[in-house]
Amino acid sequence: MRADLIQETVTVLEEYGFNVLVYLHSCFDIAAQRKDLTLLVKVLENIDGFREEYADELKKLSASLNASPLVIGEKSKAETLVNNVIYDRYGIPVITLGSLQSTMIGAYPEKVSSKGRVIAEIDGETLRKAREKKHVTAEQLADELNLTKESIYLYENDKIRTKYEIAKRIESFLNANLIKAKKPFQSFAFREEHQSGLGRRLMLMDFDVSSFHRMNFDLFAKDEKNSVVIKQDMAKHPEKVAEFSDFFKTFFAVVSNEKNADVPVVTEEELKSVSNKKDFLKLIKEKR
Repeated sequence: MRADLIQETVTVLEEYGFNVLVYLHSCFDIAAQRKDLTLLVKVLENIDGFREEYADELKKLSASLNASPLVIGEKSKAETLVNNVIYDRYGIPVITLGSLQSTMIGAYPEKVSSKGRVIAEIDGETLRKAREKKHVTAEQLADELNLTKESIYLYENDKIRTKYEIAKRIESFLNANLIKAKKPFQSFAFREEHQSGLGRRLMLMDFDVSSFHRMNFDLFAKDEKNSVVIKQDMAKHPEKVAEFSDFFKTFFAVVSNEKNADVPVVTEEELKSVSNKKDFLKLIKEKR
């Protein structure tokens, strides 16, 4: 069950020193922070359930938090996922729980699944040195392994990847470790150019602003020093957003004319009185 997989993922992350926040019903299920790494993890038994709109929001939020997005899964409709392989859904790395455990000790996957093929990336300089050490020309190596001389040239100059099976054959012949292990953690740069309403006002105050439709907050604004999470109504669980804000040490406010003793509330009238970043941050801080 997905609930079991989420708990097992939490257990692994906590075992390796991460502070963890379980945050369901959003574009991610688990936030995990350690001094060297922040992860936003979506956990699915069947990764076909991960839709593109969720991937887009996860990339956007990861960029806002300087985090790495990751999907933990067990299968797709086409196959059962295996360890030591990085899969992909809409540009976000997908791995098994077993692979996550391995990465925690620095044993990163060697294989990447791409369009139904399992491929690997060869370290070109190491390949060239191993070939020269064995006193084999590129043409001789190609002939020995039933490859082309052009392919060997491209591998040695890091121009192309190859099937994992071919990479292992080259390693075996040269008796060398050539395959580059791949970290399944990557960062995203994202900048929204168009905002309306409050988002536009914040952009004019020189904040970077991202808007969200599948989180329980609406805007994430940040500059070099401060981050602010904003919810523009009181309707859905503002205390959940406060939990997110506490975990990531951001400021948080609900823009509403309703009162709520549990969360900081900024009224529309108060916002109208603010015209610059300094005054906006002062207003938000006063509401904490």
